[in-house]
Amino acid sequence: MMDSSNACFDWASHFYDYTRAIPDELMNQTIVALRERIEICPGDKLLDIGIGTGRLAIPISEKLNVDLIGIDISEKMLQKCRKKVNPLKNVCLIVADGLALPFTNNQFNLVFTSHVLHLLSDPFQIIRNITHLLTKNGYYANLDAYVNYHKTIPFKIYYNKLSESGYRHIVRGNLIRQEITIFLSKRGWFYHKLKINGQKEMILNDIVKFIRDRVFSHQRAITEDFHQQSLKFLYQELETRSIDLSEKVIVPATSHITLFQRHVKTSN
Repeated sequence: MMDSSNACFDWASHFYDYTRAIPDELMNQTIVALRERIEICPGDKLLDIGIGTGRLAIPISEKLNVDLIGIDISEKMLQKCRKKVNPLKNVCLIVADGLALPFTNNQFNLVFTSHVLHLLSDPFQIIRNITHLLTKNGYYANLDAYVNYHKTIPFKIYYNKLSESGYRHIVRGNLIRQEITIFLSKRGWFYHKLKINGQKEMILNDIVKFIRDRVFSHQRAITEDFHQQSLKFLYQELETRSIDLSEKVIVPATSHITLFQRHVKTSN
């Protein structure tokens, strides 16, 4: 499904929850926003394509009181996910590829993708699959929830140095959300776009470690030489500015929800 091997996601499973964790308040607001805009019943089925460690799908499925089916190409990610599952809840986790889903049509009331589409060379392959998997009145939600680390001083210094070497950091998330909206709305789907803002307290040194260890998927496009040069410059600049890395800073966090529902014609 992805443009890199399963080993990369197995490796990321060890630190994924910490580096991608969003504030509880933002998570709660995201769930409330979903509950207000979808009609779903206890026992309905939610499919999360690329569930990872379940950081979003598990709390959402529990609050919505729906059965959860999660797929991921990484067994290591699913191992982390299983540890969070409430034994009283109906949860099924499967190692599978989002481009070859092992399900029949019209099976799910709600389908999620979260931080998956930007990793695909052609995200519309999954979108087409989703339209067949949903029930007549089902919903598809593309949910991207994250902490805006790129707005912190360490990331700005690091990327400014990279840009001097010709590297350009391209954020595909916004573009993909727009393309999906056009694609599905032309096919008769209604949609709601929601943006919920929050914030998270972080220690600066942890943010620097994220940069050093290249924990984000887009950093894999940065060559080792460029990375090391920019990292060295970052350390030098932090020292020059006398920035205390033990300092706590407030980092903005965002939840983007694009919620789709097929337009179902009713007879008079």
